[in-house]
Amino acid sequence: PISELYKLSKKLSQQKQHVLCGEASMHIPLIEGGRSLFIYAHECQIMIERRTLPGETEELVSAEIEQCFETVKQLEPSFTATLENILWRSPYEISADSAIVKHLKTAGKSTALFTDQYMGHSWWEDSALFGEAGMETVIIGPSGGGIHETVDWVDIESVYALAEILLKTCQTYCNE
Repeated sequence: PISELYKLSKKLSQQKQHVLCGEASMHIPLIEGGRSLFIYAHECQIMIERRTLPGETEELVSAEIEQCFETVKQLEPSFTATLENILWRSPYEISADSAIVKHLKTAGKSTALFTDQYMGHSWWEDSALFGEAGMETVIIGPSGGGIHETVDWVDIESVYALAEILLKTCQTYCNE
C-alpha cells in the first residue's frame, strides 16, 4: 500500500491546490511492524499525515486512502487494511472581506510594524474550531522565527505592536 499512498501523495500535490494554502499533502511519518529481523511480519501499521485544504472533508480524504487499499487488494487478494482516523481537524478559511479582517486591517494601520498581508498555510490551528462554531477568526502574530526549532524567537517591539492591534480590533469589532 505504501507505493499506492505515495502515488496519491504525488497526485494531491499536483492536482489539489489552494491560492493561499498551497498544495494538499500527505506523508507517512511512522511505520511499525515485525518481530524479528529474519521473520516476515504478519502485520504492519502505518501512520499517515494528510494536510487538507479548505473544502476538503473527512469523508473525501478517507475515500482517497481507501481507494489506495482497494487498488492493492485487486493486485493481491489476500491484502487487508483498516483505516482508523485518529484525529481529524477541518481546514479553515475566512474571506478577506469579512468584518473581523477589515477591523484588523484598520487597527493595524496604526503601527508601522503591521504588514497588510492576507495569506494562508497548510497546517492546522484552533481557528478551525472557532470557525466551525460560527465565529470569525483570523490568525495574526508577532514577528520572529525558528518556529518549532531549538531556538524560537520573537521581536519584542512586534509583541507590543500586536497587543495594540488586538486591543483596537476588539474595541471596534465588538462595538459594531
